[in-house]
Amino acid sequence: MPNPAFPFRSFWMGGYEGADHVNVDGLPLDMADCNAHLRRLDEDYANAAAHGLGCVRESIGWRLAERAPGQWDLARARRIAQCAERHGLQVIWTLMHYGAPTGLSLHDDAMIDRFAAYATAVARTLAPLRPASVLASNTFPTTSPPSRGTQLVSPRMTSSTCHHSAANAL
Repeated sequence: MPNPAFPFRSFWMGGYEGADHVNVDGLPLDMADCNAHLRRLDEDYANAAAHGLGCVRESIGWRLAERAPGQWDLARARRIAQCAERHGLQVIWTLMHYGAPTGLSLHDDAMIDRFAAYATAVARTLAPLRPASVLASNTFPTTSPPSRGTQLVSPRMTSSTCHHSAANAL
């Protein structure tokens, strides 16, 4: 029976790095691309589900999604949502993971209205893709949490490898 006090499909949640900021050198980064998660999306989600995860965190990337003020490209978010659904995973979305659209400062009053419009566009895009009964399918995990000392994190690319990959992508 679903537990309304527990809104997630599993106790443990997977997360994939998805920051989309511009680094100190002015290089625009797309961490989900540079760490190959987008190319391995189906494989990553199959592995998450096979290990008993029912929930993952993904970043949409505001800087990447808003190509011009009021014009959004949310194809990546749709693709992620559809793949997650195929694997029975619930996605918890990060709408802004460090990156803001070009020409918009975090200190700019215009950010409030721009972010509200962006969040509305994301909701309208993803709502039709959401399963009809997200909360109805939520249960506590049937697997036990890992024992103390279990490695939960797989090796990651180094920042220099990622920076090199991002630079080559430009």
